Amino acid sequence: MDTYAKIDLEEAIRSIASTLSKSEKVQLKLKEGTSQHSTIVKDIRAYTIAIEVLKKELENDTFDRAYTDEELEEVLQSISSVNNKVEKILPKFNPGTSQHTLTIRRIKAFDIATKLIGKELNHFI
Repeated sequence: MDTYAKIDLEEAIRSIASTLSKSEKVQLKLKEGTSQHSTIVKDIRAYTIAIEVLKKELENDTFDRAYTDEELEEVLQSISSVNNKVEKILPKFNPGTSQHTLTIRRIKAFDIATKLIGKELNHFI
């Protein structure tokens, strides 16, 4: 299993927290009951749990996890879906631009979060 440097974990937390903040702002503009609203609510939960897992790894915390396998599987699906969308837009940005850098950081953050959530699932099977 991969181990991550403190700076990589901190950057992943920062990147996902930024995505979470932006998603919360978008949620306020969406009509409750729509598919877009349902999706953003699910994504917000996934980002929140991903940040908790990243913080747990950063702090080298070994306490029992607070989420079921099913919840973590849902988080993996949500993050994977968002990551696929982010990867598809990457070629639209020129290297060296702020949009390109942001997109690369998000992809890396989602990758780290996905691996750590997978690690959580394997520890408790």
